[in-house]
Amino acid sequence: MSSLLNSLNSALSLKYVFKMNPNDALIIYKENNHAYYILEGILIIHKCFSNKEIFTVSILVMNSVINLQFPKSFNNNYFYTIEAITTSYIIKLIRINTAKQNFQYTNINSRFKIIPTFYNTSEILIHRTVKQRLTYFLLQLSKICGIENGHKVYLMVKLNHQTLGYVTGTSQHTIRRIIKSLIDYDIIDYQKQYIIRLCAVLLCSWPPTLDVRHWGGR
Repeated sequence: MSSLLNSLNSALSLKYVFKMNPNDALIIYKENNHAYYILEGILIIHKCFSNKEIFTVSILVMNSVINLQFPKSFNNNYFYTIEAITTSYIIKLIRINTAKQNFQYTNINSRFKIIPTFYNTSEILIHRTVKQRLTYFLLQLSKICGIENGHKVYLMVKLNHQTLGYVTGTSQHTIRRIIKSLIDYDIIDYQKQYIIRLCAVLLCSWPPTLDVRHWGGR
């Protein structure tokens, strides 16, 4: 990681490197809006409105740049939180004029052959049921950071019921019941908010009778 930091330092103005533990969150307002480069880890960006509604915007991983935009006519009715679900390292970049900044981001991506990776949560929410959304999300996580061992995938991501609810667009109560069913069917191992193991084959063939509509959820 040190060689990458040195290379980045020659291409961009670096100010701080932050370590974020799982469940740590960085709050971004217009007044303190900086750009961040993800050296390592998985982070989830939530858009939080003043009426307490929260929507998950995207899921970002290593080599992505977080560069959130607030419109000029911004009326202070929302802010962003950046939540880590694994141990993550991010670099705070000194904000410079937009044209030069965009040039530098493009330059660094091409110079170091960095391919930004992010997942728009609209890809999750297009699925009709919460079961399908959660299944899709867990399978994507297994591709990002999972270690395969036969039909099982081992991963250490910290996801509480609240975060899973934001990502899948449902309530904590519904998520709690789905997680319990997944544990009962031995599809996942969920301990102290960590998803430690999942069986991709069983997850893909998860019984349709567990559809959340039978529980009155969204």
